Amino acid sequence: MNKIEIKEALRGKLIAVVRQENAEIAKLFCRTLIESGIDVLEITFSVDNAEKLIKELREEFPNAIIGAGTVLSEEQSKLAIENGAQFIVSRERCRNLIQAYNV
Repeated sequence: MNKIEIKEALRGKLIAVVRQENAEIAKLFCRTLIESGIDVLEITFSVDNAEKLIKELREEFPNAIIGAGTVLSEEQSKLAIENGAQFIVSRERCRNLIQAYNV
């Protein structure tokens, strides 16, 4: 999906924010949410190996929209995007990242 398609897909949707240090517990939460019909998830970088969880969820649930949150650095942004994050929530402005990835 491109940026416009993501924006349209998110319109009017509930976004579940997953904030759990333990990645295995977070993954169980995510599966339960998606299987219950909540298919837009923000995986925060407070989750251990958040980028790995993002990648696993994108592979397991290709119709869900998976993003990254609590992104505090350009490095985390790159990890998120490289592992399939479809959106990023950050209080930081990573100008280089925005230019490089057109996000």
